[in-house]
Amino acid sequence: MKRILGVFAVILVFSAFVFSLGFSVQPFFSTVNEGDSKYLIYQVTPVIDLDFFKIGLGVNTYQTEIGGDFYFGYPVAGIPDSTNIINGVALNFVEFDFDSIGAKYGFMDNYTFGLGTVLYRYSVPMSKAVDLRLGSKDGLNIQAHIPFEVSKWYPFEYRQSASAMWASTKLPVGPFSVSALGGTNMLSAAENTDYFGNAGAYMNLLAGLSVGGEAGVIMTQIATDSTFGYLAGAGAIWDLGMIRLRSLPVILISPEAVLGYVDWDYESGDNYAKLLSEEDTRFGGLTEFVFDFNDLVSASARYSYDIKGSFESLQNQKINADFSFNSPFEEYPFIINGMYRRNISDGNTILELKDGLFDSNTKAELVVSYPILEGLNVSYITYFDKIESGDPVFGNKVEFGAAYSF
Repeated sequence: MKRILGVFAVILVFSAFVFSLGFSVQPFFSTVNEGDSKYLIYQVTPVIDLDFFKIGLGVNTYQTEIGGDFYFGYPVAGIPDSTNIINGVALNFVEFDFDSIGAKYGFMDNYTFGLGTVLYRYSVPMSKAVDLRLGSKDGLNIQAHIPFEVSKWYPFEYRQSASAMWASTKLPVGPFSVSALGGTNMLSAAENTDYFGNAGAYMNLLAGLSVGGEAGVIMTQIATDSTFGYLAGAGAIWDLGMIRLRSLPVILISPEAVLGYVDWDYESGDNYAKLLSEEDTRFGGLTEFVFDFNDLVSASARYSYDIKGSFESLQNQKINADFSFNSPFEEYPFIINGMYRRNISDGNTILELKDGLFDSNTKAELVVSYPILEGLNVSYITYFDKIESGDPVFGNKVEFGAAYSF
């Protein structure tokens, strides 16, 4: 315990020094699941932000239970808990950002390519990755996503933090914006090896309106069995400033392919099982609405679907919605965030939502946060837990922490 108090004393002194220079300190306290175990996570990260260079070097500790022993680092299934202080020192974030080159190591964002026909909001919570960029942000560039993170400093160990990795490129050509992506999970522990590709081309017409299309391929292999599927769709993007509409209303989907294959469900293997069950060529579509107003209110909603047979019914329907509200009052600087995910059962329609917003295929959460110190929030969270006797049951919890939005 003396060693732990010593480490926290050093990091608090360093944090105070960093804060005195006008930079920020990001604490994080939460519970996470790793494998079949639950852990209590404690992190304090002073952040030095020089605009073109940012770094967050802090201390990470965790417990398996309140009042239990403290361990250093971050819990990883298959790696023994460490009592070595060196492993408590964590590089939680570092970024170089210049116009022609950029690199970042830190917690994963939600990754989407194009309108999300293949890669849509893919992320693994509390996992770090390396993101690289060569070329201008808004012009010609090549980017790469490499999901590896340091798990221990002594002895030095690193691990693959997520399954999917990829490289992409963007090429503006006159009024056209052309982009392409290729990825795989070949280095992961998943039984199936996946290769996926995506390409899109849009032409800017006028008043923020662009028309074009996207195409993608998904190939999988497990033992001697393999699959090959493809998608191709046409649509438009209309950017009106505060409001953005993005839609591919007509998408041709082959057997052994699913829309948004690499998404938030990818790590579970559910998307692979769904891909194997698709035996017919069909049409589908997706529509997304985004609203932003002066950093006060932001909201997005997306609906995607497949059409079974000769317009007999809808299947593979997914709803993804988020919103955020930042208080306009300096005296009451609260933040409200909401999240809603639902996979609608095959044969039903989005109109079924009027009979109930929640079922066993729903994830939902409402978070009200209030800052109690610089960089530290207390959050009251209400989340959908389960359906019991036909009625939704909600749970509540309180967390202390800060979002890693450097």
